[in-house]
Amino acid sequence: MPKTNKVIEIEIEKAIDSLSNQSKPNIAKTAREFAVSESRLRRRWKGGKSLFQRQPNGRSLLLYRRGLYVIILITLTRSEHQ
Repeated sequence: MPKTNKVIEIEIEKAIDSLSNQSKPNIAKTAREFAVSESRLRRRWKGGKSLFQRQPNGRSLLLYRRGLYVIILITLTRSEHQ
C-alpha cells in the first residue's frame, strides 16, 4: 500500500534532521536511507514548503470555470437555433 502524504512528510522531517547533523550533507544517500524522493528532499532542504504548507492549487476554481463555459456554450447554442 502506498504511503500517505502525511507519512511521507514525517519521513522527510526525519531525513532533514539527519541532514542537519551531517558535516557534509549527502541528500541522495539520506533519501535512500529514509525511502523518500530525492527531489522532494532536495527541495525541502533548500527551503521549499511541504504539501501542507503550500497554497492550494485552485483546482476547484478551474472546475467552476469549466462549468461556466458549458453554461455559456449551451446558452449561445440555444440562441443560435431560435
